Amino acid sequence: MADSNTQNTSSAIGYVKLMSGLVKAVDINGVERNLQIGDTVFADETIVTGPQAAIVIELRDGSNLSMGGESQALLDDEVYDPSVAENVEDNASTIDAIQQAILAGADPTNILDATAAGAGDSGAGDGNQGQVAVERTGAETTPESGFETTGLAFQFDQILDDTGAVIPDASNPPGAGETTTLNITGSASVVEGETATYTVTVDKAPASTLTVNVVTGHITTDNGDLVPVTTAVTIAAGATSATFTVNTLDDAYADSGEQFTASIASTSGGGYENLVVGTSSVTTTILDQTGSDNPPGAEDTTTLNITGTASVVEGETATYTVTVDKAPASTLTVNVVT
Repeated sequence: MADSNTQNTSSAIGYVKLMSGLVKAVDINGVERNLQIGDTVFADETIVTGPQAAIVIELRDGSNLSMGGESQALLDDEVYDPSVAENVEDNASTIDAIQQAILAGADPTNILDATAAGAGDSGAGDGNQGQVAVERTGAETTPESGFETTGLAFQFDQILDDTGAVIPDASNPPGAGETTTLNITGSASVVEGETATYTVTVDKAPASTLTVNVVTGHITTDNGDLVPVTTAVTIAAGATSATFTVNTLDDAYADSGEQFTASIASTSGGGYENLVVGTSSVTTTILDQTGSDNPPGAEDTTTLNITGTASVVEGETATYTVTVDKAPASTLTVNVVT
């Protein structure tokens, strides 16, 4: 490879306008040199770029030659127009002068030639016009582009839940035909010790298994009349009802209208778009057992006893105790005769 300091005698055809990375110029004699911004390039040189390098060369015909990394281009008459005469070396020296002025802290515009319009007021342009005062008025407006546009020409699919049912929203409220009503019915009364029966129903069969959680709770029952339970009632897909029972206990107390409720607490499944609860609870009255146990059984019988001192010394006090084997539901008065 020839010495890189050899003077190139070819005609200048442009200069390096922008560059990054390592870029070389190789002349027809094989002499290569590393390029920098502002360097002059000559006819018939080959420009070679390194990896991740880039260069923009402004040619004397006014066109730009842009190259990316790991590429090369021969500066022949296919790249530039040799008939265009322009002093490229002057351009390069001007760029160098501008760079030196900036480094020295001077105004680089002072070394440029006057514009074709000459000196004077530059008029309204795109440059910095100094300080601008903007008054805040609080006015509001709707910006318009001047071009009428339209929105999307398609609609999104309806959103489905995990059961495949459409989720209602403000734009898609459920209609009467999309609403399913859930009700509970059952025994209005039950004799203590017997079973009360209840049924949950829907007016439209579920697409998948519907689970209804029903809670039974005391209203006025004495402890022991009702066994509190939470029952998961299942309505199978395609069915419209399911039945469950609640047990009461036969006890030793005279029931007089004690009550409890069976209430719908929650639901899951079913695949409904809109499931609403109609009748949500049933109140059941517990009736005292009459005649079905004759004679009454042990569960109906309470035993009253009295115990006391077998002997007492005259002048001292004898002590006695009255007991029942089942605590009374209300105050029990026992009259004792001595």
